[in-house]
Amino acid sequence: MNLTLREELKAKKQAYVQDEILATAAKLFADGGIRGVTIDDIASSLGYTKSVVYYYFKNKNQVLWEIFNKIHDAWWADMESLVKTDDPPDVILASMIRKHALNVMDRAAWSAIYFRDQGELTDAQQKVITKRKREYDQLFKQVYQKGVEQGIFRDIPTT
Repeated sequence: MNLTLREELKAKKQAYVQDEILATAAKLFADGGIRGVTIDDIASSLGYTKSVVYYYFKNKNQVLWEIFNKIHDAWWADMESLVKTDDPPDVILASMIRKHALNVMDRAAWSAIYFRDQGELTDAQQKVITKRKREYDQLFKQVYQKGVEQGIFRDIPTT
């Protein structure tokens, strides 16, 4: 077997296992609270030993941090792709609101963590997430402002 192919397969397997760990952790965190869930709980839910989880994540905080990163990246990509269209601002804003609602509903456990558990992150991580949330909100405000400038929306305060 070609070494490059072997490395590629290994990387795919690792990505799959990491995603599996994150999905399981998100469900457990959402259901039982982050403080009530251990690495052993995550591992046993998957039929793994905790050493498998520790192979991919150094601690529970890193698991939580990756959940925050993944949900932000997915939501950001969705909104950014909508903002880049040539549609009028009212159509874009309606699409953004619909997509955000669908994202929240489709990943309910992840969303619960994202909106509820930021305080469980380190101070530095919380600052990053707060900044990212502001930037995410700013995408909506930019579309709204463009609509105001085009006379589509009334100019009312956004904060």
